[in-house]
Amino acid sequence: MLVRGARFGDQQGRDALRAEAAVAALELEYVPALRWRAAVGTWDLLATSHVSGRLADLSPGSDDVTLLGDVLRKARGSTVRGMLPEYADRWSAWATRLELDRLRGSHLLHTCMCPEHVLVSHDRATVVDWGRAARGPAWVDAAYALVQLVEAGHRPDAALRWVRTIPAWSTALPGALAAWGAAHSRYWAEQPSLAGRVEIAQELLGGIS
Repeated sequence: MLVRGARFGDQQGRDALRAEAAVAALELEYVPALRWRAAVGTWDLLATSHVSGRLADLSPGSDDVTLLGDVLRKARGSTVRGMLPEYADRWSAWATRLELDRLRGSHLLHTCMCPEHVLVSHDRATVVDWGRAARGPAWVDAAYALVQLVEAGHRPDAALRWVRTIPAWSTALPGALAAWGAAHSRYWAEQPSLAGRVEIAQELLGGIS
C-alpha cells in the first residue's frame, strides 16, 4: 500500500490528491486501486495499492513500447465528467481561444506518459502518479507518448507509424493536433530544459501533415 498526503493549507497538493483519488476510484486495470482516503489532524491522506516494477524502457526494439500501446488502447473508452479539471484550461497562457476549444474533451488523460510514470512487471504496464490527470481529447496521451518515443531514440517516421496503431489517434483532427503542437512549442520554448522538444514537435507535425 502506498500512502500520500498533503496538508490542508496546500491547495496544489490537495488538488493532486483529489485527482489521484478520482482516477483510482475508476477501478481501471492499469491504474493502482484506491484503498482509502482520510483526514488525520492537519493532513489529507490517500492510500492506493502499491505497484512494484521497473521503469519502462521506450527505446527502439523494447517490448515495453508494445505494453505502453496496450495501455493507451485500454484507456480509449475511459470518459470522465466533472471529477477532473479541463485539460485545455492549463494551456490558457500559451494558446488562443480557438486552440483551447480544440483541446477540450471528456476522456481521461494522464498528461505525462514518460517512463518514470509507467512501471513494468510480469509483461504488464501500470501507469502511476495521476496527480496531473485531466479530461480532454482521447488522443492527447498518445501525443505525449509519441514525443517520449522520439526522445528515447525512435525515428520520427517510426514513432508516427507506431502511434497510428492506437485507435484514439484516429480521432485527432489536424487542427487539434496543430493546436496541441503550437501550445506546447510556446511553453517548451520558455523552458531551457525542454527547448529541444520544440524541434521534435515541429518534425512530428510535419510528418502528420
